[in-house]
Amino acid sequence: MVVDDMSEDLFAHVQYGLDTFGDATVDAQGVPLSHAQVLRNVVDEAVLADDLGIDFFGIGEHHRSDFAVSAPEGALFVGSPETVARKIARTVAGLGLSRFDLKYSLGTLSHEHLMECIRLYGEQVIPRVREILATEYSAVVA
Repeated sequence: MVVDDMSEDLFAHVQYGLDTFGDATVDAQGVPLSHAQVLRNVVDEAVLADDLGIDFFGIGEHHRSDFAVSAPEGALFVGSPETVARKIARTVAGLGLSRFDLKYSLGTLSHEHLMECIRLYGEQVIPRVREILATEYSAVVA
């Protein structure tokens, strides 16, 4: 197969990602994991994917008991602070929003996890979203 300059440019923009529906899985002994643990595992998986440089980590949703991910009133922004910031920036710029509200409670996370979510959102995500919007989307949001 011959690859010329044109095809190299064509494939340079291909993104590679992962998707999950948060399938309810089992532990090593075959015991079903709680939905809370499945959600924590999905977050761990998203962080690992981000750490490895995988372009995106998609989370779908179902409304059945064999899937832990359910967000009937919105979208999920899960991942490292950088991943979440990029998703928020893309959403804000793409929809031309002047306000973005993030629901950080899934109802199954401990208070400590929720406090960590708030801390990361305020200290890392929001400043990074502002930076991304100012540099990468300045023509869109101007």
